[in-house]
Amino acid sequence: MKKKKMLSLLLCGAFLLTALSGCGNEQAGGQASDTVQSSGSEQGKEETDQEEPQELVEITQIVWDRGTIPSDQGTLEDNWWVDYVNEQMAPLGIKVNYVIVPKQQNEELLSTMMAANNAPDLVRVTDISLLKSFITSGGVADMGPYIDEFGENIKKFYSEDELADGQIDGAQYFLYHKQNDFMRTTFVRQDWLDELGLSVPTNPQEFREMLEAIKAQDPGGVGDALVPMGMTGQQFLMWDMVMLPAFLDEAPSVEKLLTPMIMWPEAKECFRYLNDLYNDGLLGEFILDKDESLFRQKIARGEMAVFIQNGQYPYHSAYGNLYDTLRENDPDAKLTAIWPWSTESGENFYQLYNMPPTYKYAWYIPSSCENVEAVVKYLDWMCSEAGYMVGCLGIEGEDYTMVDGVPQVTLEEGEESRVTWVESQYGTVGKPYNSKEEKDKFILNYIKDFNPDYHEEILNTARCLSDVEYYTPTVNASTPLTDEYAATLSQMLDDNIAKLVCAAPGEFDKVFDDFVADYAASGGQETADELIAAYRELHGE
Repeated sequence: MKKKKMLSLLLCGAFLLTALSGCGNEQAGGQASDTVQSSGSEQGKEETDQEEPQELVEITQIVWDRGTIPSDQGTLEDNWWVDYVNEQMAPLGIKVNYVIVPKQQNEELLSTMMAANNAPDLVRVTDISLLKSFITSGGVADMGPYIDEFGENIKKFYSEDELADGQIDGAQYFLYHKQNDFMRTTFVRQDWLDELGLSVPTNPQEFREMLEAIKAQDPGGVGDALVPMGMTGQQFLMWDMVMLPAFLDEAPSVEKLLTPMIMWPEAKECFRYLNDLYNDGLLGEFILDKDESLFRQKIARGEMAVFIQNGQYPYHSAYGNLYDTLRENDPDAKLTAIWPWSTESGENFYQLYNMPPTYKYAWYIPSSCENVEAVVKYLDWMCSEAGYMVGCLGIEGEDYTMVDGVPQVTLEEGEESRVTWVESQYGTVGKPYNSKEEKDKFILNYIKDFNPDYHEEILNTARCLSDVEYYTPTVNASTPLTDEYAATLSQMLDDNIAKLVCAAPGEFDKVFDDFVADYAASGGQETADELIAAYRELHGE
């Protein structure tokens, strides 16, 4: 099969955008004959003599350039995945072209393209408030009628409730990408606890007492470099997920979950706790450590007793194989994942999320698209195993084999995977094993590339996002005020959380109260009121 030349987005100077037309060609020959077969030796398909349709409907899809494709595996415009997708689409009479945008500038460029009505025909976005603002302005197509007719796989992949989460006022405006993941986790140097004869803490008071003992007795003999507990600027943003549950008196109501968590009464006590840790020298902050390089060094050198991070953080090569390096520096070192954020009554709500936790981003079709039918047919293929499974794992027998129901990578020594960079840049509708029932398979699949020494411990201690019980529910209605204020409120939190944690002794109450009052007046209260009212109306309350 001839390789097709892909469209790409040209960026220059002040991000001048090359105009892109949606759904470039009208469908001339109808759907391709069912007898057309895909080809390509890389995918293990046999070449055929059958002809492709004379003219294909061309559609465009956004791609996030993260710079992670190995140089010997092609470019984002020309590689095995691009060939594979278009071989799969040819029998449907569709050709997919890709619009490449830098990941870090994605939403800025997307807003510009949407305003100019030249966004790609299939777009993914992480900022749901931004997406809802596009919907409110009429910029997003209703794919519902097309799913009814052409979405057999879509309706199998998504439950009715999951489809409803992408609806507003009855119209199907978007589909969520579904994937499981590890909860944010508190890690502690277990060998230091053993040295001090301390039990694993179960609540904030015990946790503080543990930090005080580590600081006073320095079981690792670290000296002045010791950091009892470390949090980077980014991890300060995990306060609500990880620590806030410990300060609740009861499980949060729906109305509470629809209110910004910084406005909860318990938030002040949570931040007071963090502020006290900081001012007492128990919490080391790394606000200026933007790439976390110093934070990682402290872990790897054995100079940090406790840290909060993603559950895979110390084991994953993406973060520098920190646990391996730590054990090279200190063979007796042992990290343990703990869950010390129980309430005074002993109940552990584990984590809170401000959206359904297994949703990572959303797919939508701009209203400027000229052939929604073709895009929905493509989305339907993405919901098949030939779509999302191959996008996440590769081709069975070539890139992996199944062992006890879990895929095992089949790479030669020194060979780089041709799969790991696909989903993060091209996107899929989901990853394998994203349900609560498949948690163990998810963990086994995720950790298969980790050092086997850690597998049993991870299986015994890990908690996954599919276990999260308390999260902000979706509100399938227009919420223009929420959409309008979302970016401002998010930036306010980003800019001020470290100031709250690091407030000088005696100044915390004023710093916190002034900020929350400003936050509420800047749209926080209106957002809460609008979401609660919309939710009650939807549910007949």
